[in-house]
Amino acid sequence: DITSNDLINKYIDDLKSQVESGAIKPTYFDDQHHRAKHWRTRLSAAGITSVKALTAARALEYRTNRISKIAPTSWNRECGYLYTLWEFAKRLGCETKNEWEHLSLAKARAKKKKRSLTDDEINTMFERGHELGNEWMYITNMMYFTGCRIGSAVELLVESVLFDERTIWLSNKNSDDHNAYMPTPLMTFLQNFKPSGDTWLKKPNTNYWTAKWARDIQKIGLDFTAHYVRNTYITKLSSGNLSQRATMNIVGHANAKVHELYNHNTAWEHAPEIERSLSVRFLQNDGHNVTALKSAT
Repeated sequence: DITSNDLINKYIDDLKSQVESGAIKPTYFDDQHHRAKHWRTRLSAAGITSVKALTAARALEYRTNRISKIAPTSWNRECGYLYTLWEFAKRLGCETKNEWEHLSLAKARAKKKKRSLTDDEINTMFERGHELGNEWMYITNMMYFTGCRIGSAVELLVESVLFDERTIWLSNKNSDDHNAYMPTPLMTFLQNFKPSGDTWLKKPNTNYWTAKWARDIQKIGLDFTAHYVRNTYITKLSSGNLSQRATMNIVGHANAKVHELYNHNTAWEHAPEIERSLSVRFLQNDGHNVTALKSAT
């Protein structure tokens, strides 16, 4: 057996060696190192003081306590980290059942499909965005004009922006890094922006900015997450003359099914046919009550 504290220490040391070998990004290590501080307290409070002390009852009690304080999606993320931690214990030779394996919540994420922003929302975002600070506007400009994820904008290195070539090298979540074209408004903004050092932001932490960006935008009367901006970029490109393969390459999508999940808002292109197909007239009786719908075509 091994104590929970020792397990966490060994896990963090292992992650640190992976950073040094280039297997994982330093930002991932920083995130896990920060979370580990809380795991120690929570596991101890739940009586899970060692690897073998994890029982089904204690794991369930841990979950019940956590989901009373955090969102279901946040719990699923934490549960995934704890599962990984106990799998690491097995690698160390501990014989234990990983009770975290079946404690994720089904359908924790609300089925709310991200949409493309309206012209009014885009105008407000840019016209009043300066009220939220220059760094907030940096992230917004990056996402709107390159379609990058917020993490790519937050962690972008200064050296990855090549003004002479009008190219930005972006990190990608699901495939290799890719380059993005730098439209004129974005190039002008970046040329006037003062980076904080090797990165463009003083605090290049994706989790911090993901929450802050969505929270701040409500201050100017809008309510959506940063990913809506990426969705808007993809929608606008897809409504033009670019092929799906071209737009997939531009935004760094390796899977066509993932790419097709985005709302491309192309229904308006078929407006005449939709109007014709759904055209109806109301039939009324003598009391002026609708009695039937009849196709007008």
